Amino acid sequence: MNKTFCILPFVHMQIKPSGQMKPCCRFDFHNQEYIQGGKYLFNEFNVTTTSLTAGQTSDLWQDIRDKMVAGEHIAGCHKCYKEEAVAGHSMRTYENSLRDKANQESLEDETYKTPKIKYLEMTFGNYCNLKCRTCNADLSSTWWEDENALVETGKYPDRRNYPKTVNIPFNWKPDDFKDVEEIKFTGGEPMVHPDFIKLMDMLIELDVAKNIKLDIFTNCSWIPGEKYLDRLRKFKKVVLSLSIDGVGKVNDYIRHPSKWEVVDAAVDSWLKLENENRSNVHVVWNPTINVYNILQLNTMIRWWFSKNNAVNSEWIESTVLLNAVMKESEVIPSGKMKLNVLHFPTYLSPELLNQNSRDIIINELAALIKELVDDSNAKLSQGLVDNWYTRELKIKITKIIDTLCKKIDRGEAQSIKETFINYTRDLDKMRGENIKECIPEVYEAFKKEFDCE
Repeated sequence: MNKTFCILPFVHMQIKPSGQMKPCCRFDFHNQEYIQGGKYLFNEFNVTTTSLTAGQTSDLWQDIRDKMVAGEHIAGCHKCYKEEAVAGHSMRTYENSLRDKANQESLEDETYKTPKIKYLEMTFGNYCNLKCRTCNADLSSTWWEDENALVETGKYPDRRNYPKTVNIPFNWKPDDFKDVEEIKFTGGEPMVHPDFIKLMDMLIELDVAKNIKLDIFTNCSWIPGEKYLDRLRKFKKVVLSLSIDGVGKVNDYIRHPSKWEVVDAAVDSWLKLENENRSNVHVVWNPTINVYNILQLNTMIRWWFSKNNAVNSEWIESTVLLNAVMKESEVIPSGKMKLNVLHFPTYLSPELLNQNSRDIIINELAALIKELVDDSNAKLSQGLVDNWYTRELKIKITKIIDTLCKKIDRGEAQSIKETFINYTRDLDKMRGENIKECIPEVYEAFKKEFDCE
């Protein structure tokens, strides 16, 4: 019931593309509270100069943990607090629930007395071949020129001048991985980086790969060869998360310069690989729902079901059966999907839509829920519907509906709507795109604003 406690600073570390260490991916380490002597306190924690263990056991990390146990608000955690106020849940509540169910731990357990890095989120730098509209130059090297151009306009306070390229030197300490149970790789294509192979080999040689689950995010622009697959098979489990935020032109517009025909073909290949390595390879669709794609959400969900059924009509049923005997922390997302709602930056949030557009989406998703739970009309799952499966999917979709039902302050909405219009226009001009042609549904929803110069 503690409203500020989060398990992550006790068991987790996130490494940004710059090498910066953070308690979690959402932690605001540039918050004003962390400035001392004109410098940010967290700046001294970088993998190029400090080991992960030294960072996690530092006085700064311990102060955060102590305050959480005491129920005090943590300045760097404001994103989760705000999300909980709006939606009633956040990454904090999710991680607490997930790991508590898995371990049934209490504050008296050894984990909290002697923190260990069990869950690591990392990257090898900010190299990425895409510049998605929901991203920035901190996470994608191809964003650099557009980011600087946006900064020069003075209209976007969330945009910053980042280094053109960042490459973290391979300086990983074997001792930092001795207790690791899960590693999450993010980026555009982390497997393309040569250090991916180096790290896999180090973990295999340390004889810890057999204990580690890998979560790898891919933008479906590249498929690994046998030298990658051979190494991946040596790990306890591999979950491939497909970062696909739209179908057809919506994908191409949001995830520039991605091409849908390549993405769609890559999905088929990943699902084929999964079917051939059922024991330890799992593929999950992991979209980020935002103002650009929310009107296509129903279409995207149906596309995902059609892809899975086309490749293996028994797949969803076997996933359900597998989950029934697995620990909560290892459960594969229901329907092999994890729907994430974007809340930051606020000017790309789906909450920006007017009530008429929201009602359309709510009605479509409500109809989809009915179709899922109606045993007499089980097209989407080809007769594989069961109580657990439909209940979990219904929860996911209902959370999206609940978010759309939330009321946003009218004054704030007008301000962020203007930012959204300017942002869309500016990127369209830089990239030679046109939202009216690429996503006409979104253009129509904001037609009055887009047509007003």
